Amino acid sequence: MPAVCPSRSYSYGPGLRWNVFEGGRLRSLVRVEEARTRQALVNYERTVLGAVEEVENALAAYKQESLREEALQRAVLASKIRSGWFSRFIAAA
Repeated sequence: MPAVCPSRSYSYGPGLRWNVFEGGRLRSLVRVEEARTRQALVNYERTVLGAVEEVENALAAYKQESLREEALQRAVLASKIRSGWFSRFIAAA
């Protein structure tokens, strides 16, 4: 009867496996991933610039409406003064 010897192997620590003959394929994969990374960066920059533009537009619109409100308040006050609206309260006091 043949003797049975179990084969055992142990390894400790990190391992490294590199196929030397796949260098061209690996370089190609790296280039593809670099292109994807560049495209993701372009998309991110476009998104950020779009958001900045939206904020700038909103701030400009807010400023314009604020100026418009002030002008309307001045017009209302001038109208009340011309119509004698305040004189009713002054006379009553």
